[in-house]
Amino acid sequence: MRGLLARLLLNTLALWVVSLVYPGVSFAKEAGLLDYLVAGAIWGLANALLRPILLFVTTPRSKEQGFAVPGIDP
Repeated sequence: MRGLLARLLLNTLALWVVSLVYPGVSFAKEAGLLDYLVAGAIWGLANALLRPILLFVTTPRSKEQGFAVPGIDP
């Protein structure tokens, strides 16, 4: 549970920093902490769902080319 909360906070912080640094990424002027937390949760959920799918799709290709994938034994 602590790891999930830490990821949520890091995603929220990252979205806030990106919205400050890059002019193309922005939130509404009246956006508050809750808006950033919701966006961070959605971003974290997307990462949690896409990572296993991408690993599944790319692992056979990387094994045939001889690349090592961390956490997967040959």
